[in-house]
Amino acid sequence: MATKPKIFDSIKSMIDVGQEITAEQVIDKLIDMGRKEIPTKKSLAVKFKNDKQFVVIKRGRTPTIFKRIL
Repeated sequence: MATKPKIFDSIKSMIDVGQEITAEQVIDKLIDMGRKEIPTKKSLAVKFKNDKQFVVIKRGRTPTIFKRIL
């Protein structure tokens, strides 16, 4: 691979099918992996909501949970 993967592609590759995760957990994993460019929680949530591979689970005032289905 000539270039590193786009940030959202690398996020999708680290989430297993059936796994439930919040945007904050994703950001923590990216920091642990050593990524220098970290997206905001809002931008991650928008990308997850628009992606067909994720289902949005919203429960009141708790953080939104995204579950990968494909």
